[in-house]
Amino acid sequence: LDCLEELHRPVSADGAELLIAFLPSLIQLDNGHLRQYLARYSVELDDMEALDRTYPTSIVRDFCISRQVPFLDLSAH
Repeated sequence: LDCLEELHRPVSADGAELLIAFLPSLIQLDNGHLRQYLARYSVELDDMEALDRTYPTSIVRDFCISRQVPFLDLSAH
């Protein structure tokens, strides 16, 4: 999130508005891709029951909310 903060600061200082569009990875959206990714590292999907695939989206969304930056989540589209 440091890189987003470094981007947000000068954009705001210039009086412009930053908009963040979040593009999820395929492993966030599709179990087949997630299984392939995990298999590469010899990890079973069943072993990942605590895995929250929405976490990357959540931390970026929370960053945007805390700084009043418009956030476009393309996960649901």
